[in-house]
Amino acid sequence: MDNLLSDTELDDFVLSQMPHFIAVNYQRLLTAQTPQEQVELALHTYNLGLRALTLGLVSQYLIRDDDRVSDPYLNELLLQKFPRLTLDAWQQLLFAALRAYAGKRALFFMPELYDFYWDDSASPPRQRVEVEAPFNRLTQLALEHKTGKLLPRTEADWIQLAAETKSLLTQILNYLAFIGRYDLIRVLEYNETSYGCERHKGLTLSIEESQPRPGHIKLIEGWFYLRRETADFLLLHPLLLFWQNSDESGQVESLPPQTGVYDNFIYERLRYMLPLSGRTVEDNRSVQAFIVLLDTIEEFKRQRDAADKLTWWRLRDLCAEITRQRMSTVRHKYRAELYLPRDKTSQALTQFLDSDKRCFVLIGKSGVGKSNFLLALGETLTQSRNDLCLLMYDGAHLGATASITDVISRDFDDRLLLAGRRVEQIWRDIAQIDGIEQRRVICAWTRSTKANRPKSCYGSWMSWCKAPGPGSRSSLVPGPKPGRPLSAASG
Repeated sequence: MDNLLSDTELDDFVLSQMPHFIAVNYQRLLTAQTPQEQVELALHTYNLGLRALTLGLVSQYLIRDDDRVSDPYLNELLLQKFPRLTLDAWQQLLFAALRAYAGKRALFFMPELYDFYWDDSASPPRQRVEVEAPFNRLTQLALEHKTGKLLPRTEADWIQLAAETKSLLTQILNYLAFIGRYDLIRVLEYNETSYGCERHKGLTLSIEESQPRPGHIKLIEGWFYLRRETADFLLLHPLLLFWQNSDESGQVESLPPQTGVYDNFIYERLRYMLPLSGRTVEDNRSVQAFIVLLDTIEEFKRQRDAADKLTWWRLRDLCAEITRQRMSTVRHKYRAELYLPRDKTSQALTQFLDSDKRCFVLIGKSGVGKSNFLLALGETLTQSRNDLCLLMYDGAHLGATASITDVISRDFDDRLLLAGRRVEQIWRDIAQIDGIEQRRVICAWTRSTKANRPKSCYGSWMSWCKAPGPGSRSSLVPGPKPGRPLSAASG
């Protein structure tokens, strides 16, 4: 991550070296006049970049490495979510695919992408978990923007949000500057010795004629490929396709070249996003090729025995998804750039995490910042520790009678099937995760002074903390104490 480009260098680089549909939208971002437009274009460009990265990895996994790499969690994720992807699922899929290639750098079509996430100088290879932070934040902002939740109310807030989104986007683009070494091409014609293509790089499309064709490479006219130098190609069809519009008479309408980026699989039709217009279109020409990809997972990659068991990374992704939903009611109070760290409380928490204690109680009057502390904690742990998994709840919006175990089990049951069975004892499944003895699951629950939950429910939490089981369970229980500043105790 060293030798980052300056702002001017990065702008010039993106406009000349990045894939065409990213370069064009980035130029629109640079010329946008209002902060609202800047936010929208920054998030749109991030969305496109995230999809492009993910689709490249998925293509490699399902086509190039169909018999060389198989990861049970990634297989399940592809089967469950790939036909109906949401933005957070795109991010989840990207990092699951990167984890599936641990220790397999030699297989990567883009070895620099492997180095982006893995540090092979350590043994075993170490994940660079810190690189996920800007992705997490931009995904969160994009979801909030799409749903209209937590939008700025003043012009000053919009300006601040625009600055944050652009800063996060440029951070990611700097990380991924190596993409400029590769070309996105669409094959126009080919014969036994040569091919012609349309190169989708930078702000303008260019035609390359009579390029030498490596004898071992099979090319299909009209399909997209990622090209490394001139000798290696990664097939991207049907996840990227060339889109042409037609009028009712069937004659092709004259349009500038459009790259369709896979969006969803709906009723035997594929939906694609058109990056230059932002709209989506449907197409049925490539459905069979898409079904072949799904069959690859089902027939050649899916390992039922291994998939029947919950894995650590699957648990982390599920907890992140549940936390995102359960804490959305208090997230609007938290602004990372304005948050003042609580050094004393953080020190006490660090001691708790490194101990064998099972319960950490955070006390403070209403409005003192307990929820913000938890949200900041989540960001810090995600960036710095891959041996910890954090599950958080806003206690003010939980039911009045359900036990803590019931609430958590129900949330997992809604999202997870193991060997075709429902999740009834989530802690039993967590206890069976390989290496769980060296890891910790932290459950955090904000207790509001306005919450009308009976004491028996809080008793169930304490009973859960004391219950015998794997040493992986820890908990944080923020509670109100009128008139007292933020303080902590553990036991």
